[in-house]
Amino acid sequence: MSALDDILRERKLRLPENVKKLLERELMNHPEKLALLAPFAVSKYNPVKAVNVDEAVKYLTMLYTPEGRHVKYERSGNATVGRGKRLDEYTLTFETGGVTKTLKIYIDSFADENSIKAPEGLQLYDEDPEALFVLGLSLYDSDRKKAFTIWKRAAEHGNSDSMFRLGRMMYQAHNYSEALKYFTMAASQGHTKSIYNLALMYSHGYGVHQDFAKALEYYTLAADKGNSQAQHSLGYIYYSGEGVEKNITKAIDLWYKAAFQGYAPSQNNLAFMFRNGHGVSKNYSEALKWYRKAADQDNPDSLFELAEMYERGEGVMRDVKQAVKLYTRAKELGHKGASEALERLQYLHKYI
Repeated sequence: MSALDDILRERKLRLPENVKKLLERELMNHPEKLALLAPFAVSKYNPVKAVNVDEAVKYLTMLYTPEGRHVKYERSGNATVGRGKRLDEYTLTFETGGVTKTLKIYIDSFADENSIKAPEGLQLYDEDPEALFVLGLSLYDSDRKKAFTIWKRAAEHGNSDSMFRLGRMMYQAHNYSEALKYFTMAASQGHTKSIYNLALMYSHGYGVHQDFAKALEYYTLAADKGNSQAQHSLGYIYYSGEGVEKNITKAIDLWYKAAFQGYAPSQNNLAFMFRNGHGVSKNYSEALKWYRKAADQDNPDSLFELAEMYERGEGVMRDVKQAVKLYTRAKELGHKGASEALERLQYLHKYI
């Protein structure tokens, strides 16, 4: 049971599985964000059904402070934004873990001639960089321009996660000079994903002169900090001997580190090494174990290789029907060799 499960259970709240996975992945590297991420998710996917502002603020208080102590709120002002849409602003001050934070709560409601509808949702604003980062996350899917603006504010307050997100947005827009700027800012604070992205940029020459030595330096730094993608990439570098002395043992060690974190491409590589006895003693049982772990994550190469092992009976009872099932899934995921394998089995065995 995760910390997120605990907080949701305590407060009798439920989230869709895909949302839980998103949050749990974020919390793996930043457990301190639980207090912010949980209410963000709940307010986004379970809109507050408050009959008045007092009830809405009570709900927020429950989310932010389980005991509901050291909390006060007051109305700060309001504004009307087109067609009678009213924006009421409240200030919520609360203490958690000995730290006092102040959040601005904006509650949207629609006024007509006779009544004002109950609030349908809440948005949290604050100059606190963590709160701004979370707000950017909540808006990213619906309004990326606004998310960008909010993350820029958070970055100005020193939030490295926001710097990273800005870097990714610039990278995806092929604005590599801006991406480099934000990744460098976040990397200077030790942000692991940003360090890895700097390695990619120097490796490929995106926004900078290609510098493999610099890329290797960043790959190594990110890998040492536990980034699974960096460990995987660095493993390939040592496996190929590109710019370094070839070292298959070191490559396997790096892939092990990434594989134990659940990184499917590294799991697939380990399985390949064990299946073929490359750098390690041939071991079908280990190959099957790692192929299955990666296949469970829909890694196309692992699905295909695992299907081959079932088709040939390598380390497992021969099972053509299981092979067909795995080849079919690999084909659905775009594996080029899966269609040919299925045609071969259809012709030879007529199991399809």
